[in-house]
Amino acid sequence: MTRVARSTRGPEITSRRERAEIEAYLRWLADCLDLKDWRVRLSDIPATEKTSAAEVEIIDNRRAAAVHIAADFRRITQVEQRHVLVHELLHCHTKAVADMVLAAGSESVLGSTAAAIFEAGYRNAEEDLVDRLAQFIAPRFPTRQEWSANI
Repeated sequence: MTRVARSTRGPEITSRRERAEIEAYLRWLADCLDLKDWRVRLSDIPATEKTSAAEVEIIDNRRAAAVHIAADFRRITQVEQRHVLVHELLHCHTKAVADMVLAAGSESVLGSTAAAIFEAGYRNAEEDLVDRLAQFIAPRFPTRQEWSANI
């Protein structure tokens, strides 16, 4: 999940053409991030967290991911959009490790209180790692506007 300063209301992505362009850009980014063997799609369901520009839903053992973008995704800059999409796609690479770490720190192993603290700490650390990687990687790709001008 990527948090970007957003207004509570903004222009929604309404045209099919714009959604198709975002999905094609998302697929292109996924290929560039070595996710060519993944089924990556733009979900019709918007991100659920009010403060999130996007969220990714990864289907276990299927190499499939659905990226949910906020209804007002177009309100953030093209540079922020690129960062958000790269961030969400990078979670595809961290999912297996996250699952193993969280299983090792499960309630049955640590007890409920310790497991809750462990999970919250791990999730914060993973978000920070993915976001720092996205800050480094995303600027190496064109924005959606730059990309679409060259296809």
